[in-house]
Amino acid sequence: MRGNFHEIITLFQTVSLYDELLIERSNSRGVKFISEPELPWDFNNSLYRACFYLEKEIHESLSLKLALKKHIPFASGLGGGSADAATLLSALGKTFNLPFRVIYKIACKVGSDVPFLLVGGTAIGLGRGEKLIFPGDLQPYELELFFPPVGISTSEAYSLIDRGNHNESADLKKVFELYAALKNCEYTKAASISKNTFEKVICEAEILNRLKSLSGNQAIFNRLSGSGSTIFSLYKPGSGKGKYRFVSSDEVKRANGI
Repeated sequence: MRGNFHEIITLFQTVSLYDELLIERSNSRGVKFISEPELPWDFNNSLYRACFYLEKEIHESLSLKLALKKHIPFASGLGGGSADAATLLSALGKTFNLPFRVIYKIACKVGSDVPFLLVGGTAIGLGRGEKLIFPGDLQPYELELFFPPVGISTSEAYSLIDRGNHNESADLKKVFELYAALKNCEYTKAASISKNTFEKVICEAEILNRLKSLSGNQAIFNRLSGSGSTIFSLYKPGSGKGKYRFVSSDEVKRANGI
């Protein structure tokens, strides 16, 4: 651990599941926020934190209307809230003519994976996730996502790892090997390297049963996404077996207007 945070080594990838965020200027000071489903407007909300830290940076209050429609489930290990914050910061960065380094600095304060989601595509994440290596985007692999009817708190998942003494030594080489195997379409090798430490501590029956049921489904591998609870099955590019696909950094940049 570093401070109150755990050190991670992970392979980040943006995919074609997204929330919808409408951003409008307002004639009155402050931020008016509505969401579907309804979310509180407080420091637990990544959009609130993005506005809070940006106001501190520009030394003025924002005048905004934000309307959020969620498609990415809560507590699912998919970074939905972080992606929403990254989208907002990208838009406000253009509005206030802020350089990317300033937006990146704010993103690091908002959440550990928000910096990655400013750029998207494929990246290797280090530290809290804010230190990034971009080795080049992977091909448009397909994937299926499964959403168990339970959410998992990220902080609780890390606590379970600590209590069970499942912390592992960082192995950057293994992540590069996984990336290379996927880049070179070495599917058997990728399956043998792929792992998620959080799978050792997840005890919800719905998640465990779903993971077991996917064995033999012809996917390259089946894994928990982040700290869960979403499970994904990864399929070859062009296989036609997945509803979703990998999204490149160019697509994310275009969507964010970068």
